[in-house]
Amino acid sequence: MLTYIGNVTINGFPGIAEKKKPHFDKPDVPKLPFNQEIPPGTKQLLDTHGPEGLANWVKKNKITSF
Repeated sequence: MLTYIGNVTINGFPGIAEKKKPHFDKPDVPKLPFNQEIPPGTKQLLDTHGPEGLANWVKKNKITSF
């Protein structure tokens, strides 16, 4: 069984045409200077305001709203 699965995975299933793989553009990764201090984030919010404060911030933040 494992041999069959490996064979189909590598060689494809006989009688079915191969689908063209989608092309994905490489994402633009911003370059940041290494000597720059990391801005405070959610970890610091959790440390200062606790779980309830972080939960309230997430609920109020428009970036995290779906």
